[in-house]
Amino acid sequence: MKRKILSILLLSTLVLSGCGFTESGQLMSDARKYIEDGEYNKAMSNLSKVLDEDEANTEARGMYYQALKLQKATKSEKRKDYEQAIIELQDLVNDNSGSAKIRSQAQEMLDRVKDEYDKQKKAVIVRKENAKKSAEENKNKYDNGSTYGTISTKIKLVMKVLMNRAKGSIIPIPEQILTRVVL
Repeated sequence: MKRKILSILLLSTLVLSGCGFTESGQLMSDARKYIEDGEYNKAMSNLSKVLDEDEANTEARGMYYQALKLQKATKSEKRKDYEQAIIELQDLVNDNSGSAKIRSQAQEMLDRVKDEYDKQKKAVIVRKENAKKSAEENKNKYDNGSTYGTISTKIKLVMKVLMNRAKGSIIPIPEQILTRVVL
């Protein structure tokens, strides 16, 4: 009788512990899929459950780190903070823990982010060059008087107005004097 009870206890312990491993395995599998699909919060939730059961699970710990880094990199990329995204992704790629497939995915994302960062830097350079060119053109227009007019042009216009008024005034001003002042 004691043997039967001991056998049943041993068998039920094996079954129950086997269920835990299966559950952890399922959580790990789901976490991989979540990370690949970009659902980092779900992945970290699953991995936290696995780590609650087994704190020494280095694969779960590494995948949690990967999910966290990918989440930060994705947020940085959306804000167009490519420098921060590159830092996060390089950390992930250089770390050998976790899933090799996820590191490969991170490397692809890193390459894409680096391209976007290069485009962003080039666009900034082009904008600066265009602003400098536009400022130089405006300065030249101002200096030449083509847009804003020079002081001598404005004086000539004022003198012409005065000349026209003077012709009709009570005190006649000789046209020769007016012409010499305008020129």
